[in-house]
This record gives sequence, structure tokens and C-alpha cells, in this order.
Amino acid sequence: MRKGIILLIVTVLLVPAAASADPLTLLPDLEGTLCWPEDASPETAVFVYTYRFPQVAGEGETEETINKAYQDALEYAVDFDVARRGEEILDTSVQSRTDVTYRVTGNDDAFFSVLLISDSTLEGTRIVNVSALVFSRDTQKAGNIMTLPYLLGILEDTSNDDWMRDHQTERAEAVVRELVWDGLERRREAGDAIPEWLTEESLADVFFPEEDFYYDGETGEIVFFLQPWLNSEEMEPDSFYTFSFDIEDIIDEM
Repeated sequence: MRKGIILLIVTVLLVPAAASADPLTLLPDLEGTLCWPEDASPETAVFVYTYRFPQVAGEGETEETINKAYQDALEYAVDFDVARRGEEILDTSVQSRTDVTYRVTGNDDAFFSVLLISDSTLEGTRIVNVSALVFSRDTQKAGNIMTLPYLLGILEDTSNDDWMRDHQTERAEAVVRELVWDGLERRREAGDAIPEWLTEESLADVFFPEEDFYYDGETGEIVFFLQPWLNSEEMEPDSFYTFSFDIEDIIDEM
């Protein structure tokens, strides 16, 4: 998987029950600045990493899982990622930096969903990446992180069969990838500047349905996304393509 945070392989309910929990309360963010070399200031550093991660109030399983996920993300940056990136920089005449922030896309009795945005300028070249985690708030599955085959209900939580897990994941990804490709074709026909190299086959190299989605709390839909660099030379954080589906609509295609 491409995420620095290790995804938990778990089950979530397909359709949430009636509202039984208030939205989670956000605490002050985990935020700060890291520099490389470590003894440099933000003004003199070769590489500067700023971060803002969410934290929530409460001591339940969901709250603990959310907080630990982003505490682990910060620990990974401190212990490994910042030094690795700094050591890879060859042109030190310009400062390189990465700014990590987030947007809560859903916060209700069903899910707590976070879109993480990493905006980097490395040796003068800008690239923006987005990722997401969706945490279940169902009372029986509290704190679990949602992955695609469990979302669609095609894999039981009691299954320890690696072959079945891989098979059902590939099955779910194939359906979603086809739906997203249909959406891209419609946008291309409507005049959107979809890169010519992006074909139905090459989509598999840049879009990973098992991970590339978030929950939209306003619509109750699952939103799959492509990385910003696929449709914007400016790579603005809000410029990436998104494709929204009701869960039942995806299941109908399977």
C-alpha cells in the first residue's frame, strides 16, 4: 500500500443504522514545523516540513484509533520521512518544502472521514498528493478503518483467507475502476483536458480504488479521487477529479 499509515483490514456495516452518535468534537490540531538538517531554522533549512493533523475528543475506540493514526503519521515524519526527503535533495540553492494539511469530509454517526493534502515544492518542482482515511463509527465496528471490499459487503470479517481477500479486493477494484473510467470518458467528450496517455489500461497505474476514496457526509456517498497532477498543471489542492457513487449503485454493477 502507498500510505505511510498502515490500514487496518476490517469490516464496516453496509448501511448505517439510525443516528446514534453526535459528530466527533475536534481538538486542537497536531501541528508544527520540522527542518532538515535538524539543527537548521525554517529560514535556513534545506527542507522544511509543516504539518497539521486532526485530533478528536473522547476515549472511545473510534476516537483512539483516529488520534493514534495521525500521531503515527507524525512519528513517521519525525523518525524517517523528513530525513529521507532532505537527504535526496541535490539542489540546495532553493529551499524545498512539504506542507501537510487536512479537510474533514464527513463527521456523523456513520463515519469520520479525513482527506489529507500534501503540497510539496521539491527543488523547484511542485507536486500535490491527496490521500484519505475513513473511520467507522458503528457501535460494533467502532474505530475500524474502511477498505473497499468491506464497504461493499463482499468480504466477511471472519475471513482469514488471503486468497479470498485478494480476490474480493480485485473484484471490487475492477468494478470501481470501470465506473471511474466511464466518468473520465464522459468528461473527455465534454471537453475536459484529460491527458492523452490516460487510457482504461493505464488508469490502473495511477488510481487505486481500495484506498483512493473518502466519505461525503453531506450526501452520504463514497467519493473516489484521482491525484491532482492528472488534470491540472497548477496542481491546486482542490483541482483533482472526483467521482461520487452511492454504495448500492456500485453493488448493482457487481
